[in-house]
Amino acid sequence: MPSLIAHRQSTYWEVLDEKGTSRIHFIGKKEFQVAEDEVPSIDFVSVHPLLIDYQERHSSIYVAEATANPLVILAELKEGLLEATADWRDANNYLNGSASAAVLSQGHGLIFRGPESLGSLVVGVLSKSHIAHSILPARQETFPVQALIAGRNWVVAEKFRVER
Repeated sequence: MPSLIAHRQSTYWEVLDEKGTSRIHFIGKKEFQVAEDEVPSIDFVSVHPLLIDYQERHSSIYVAEATANPLVILAELKEGLLEATADWRDANNYLNGSASAAVLSQGHGLIFRGPESLGSLVVGVLSKSHIAHSILPARQETFPVQALIAGRNWVVAEKFRVER
């Protein structure tokens, strides 16, 4: 039986399901997305593509050589990032937004900032295309977080507390 997110506040959601009403409190909320009210299930997870932004060290990747096919490379980067995040995050969260095509065609500048596992994907695409680049460490610390996944709704927080 599906659940219904009946009430949303910045620090909790009230959920109706076959067991009754529950209030899910967000402790140390980092970010969220609201997409729908009726959801097939509600899960609390500590491993999920949304969480790598918090659980991995970050790096920045700079292009040091121009390419004749910036749009092809950019499309490949976006496709790879969407696949790696299982479409939970937009590739532009990590790429240098609208400047990415210019960076690739001009041959200098920041192309990527984000978790190292996604950076490895970017390095693979750049290396395969023979585009010189450099990698610099960015944020080193990691944070213990969990995610509440409810359909396409989600909340990332340090932890959750459920009241029946």
